[in-house]
Amino acid sequence: MRLFIPLALLALAGCQTLPAVVVTGGDTFEVRYDPQASSEGEVEARAQRHCSGAVTFVSSETRFDGLAYRTYRCGGGS
Repeated sequence: MRLFIPLALLALAGCQTLPAVVVTGGDTFEVRYDPQASSEGEVEARAQRHCSGAVTFVSSETRFDGLAYRTYRCGGGS
């Protein structure tokens, strides 16, 4: 039973529609996406919907899971 719970959570995470917002805490958040299936424009639009407006790009990276992550902060400017 203890093994079932983490596997179920992993399966549910895999069903999430990409690009997806990942709340990291603090004043930034990430948008996770498959770079072969989504453009940076789609990712930027998803970030803007999350903030209900302007966003500031902070950084990007590709992680061990093969997905790309772009970090944003709500609001315009630096």
